[in-house]
Amino acid sequence: MQVEMNNESTEGEKRLLKRVRDKIREMDEKMKKVEEGYVDAWCKHLRLLGLDATKIVCLKKMEQRIEFRGVERVLGSIRLTNRNIDSVELTEFEYYEYDPSSWSATELRCNYLIHARVEGLESKLEARLKPITIRRGFLKREIVDVRWEGRELANMLNNDANLRDTLNRMKNTAFVRLEIKPYTKHQCIRIRQKGPRIAFPTVEAFEAYDRIAQHILSIVGVHARASYCKHCGTLLPTDARFCPSCGKEIN
Repeated sequence: MQVEMNNESTEGEKRLLKRVRDKIREMDEKMKKVEEGYVDAWCKHLRLLGLDATKIVCLKKMEQRIEFRGVERVLGSIRLTNRNIDSVELTEFEYYEYDPSSWSATELRCNYLIHARVEGLESKLEARLKPITIRRGFLKREIVDVRWEGRELANMLNNDANLRDTLNRMKNTAFVRLEIKPYTKHQCIRIRQKGPRIAFPTVEAFEAYDRIAQHILSIVGVHARASYCKHCGTLLPTDARFCPSCGKEIN
């Protein structure tokens, strides 16, 4: 009798565990559809701006990056052609207060990528846009100007009068929360827009990003641009004939 009860208990636990797993799988599938819809909406918007935008179909698990005080998870990427910017990467950043077990908030991010080999250029390519504010009243501060902080790239961006005018026109938007950072591992430079709410770029905003990318390319050199698989977006080794990820031939 005791053996039968134990068997029934074990079967019941297995059925419960199966239901829990099925529920988790169902929630994951729903979340994946939401994320895919988010990427599709961005791709459609970029096309409405007149850009040749194509959603990258990734055959491998989306990347996660450990950043300062959080984890950034890639939701999807969109490839652009005939522009200085190579692709747009949409991510979700999850903050934690003190350690990874104490998650506190998430925010959506949009990264504009230039694929290039950046070894030895890391310090030249780092830049951050800093708003210059003055006090208006007891608690309110007003942004009156913006300035890039950094080295060679920052100096070039500060000396670009047209870009500076554009940034000043947009200084009261989320556009001012920009940073530029090279990634040797991923062979790219990310122009990162940060903020709790990321809006679709206007034509003026995108052209500003593309102008920033033009200055980045003037430092890394056109010959240093990395090659990526047009089918799945994987970084290709030098002189590769086939993609190491999807196996398709490289034209």
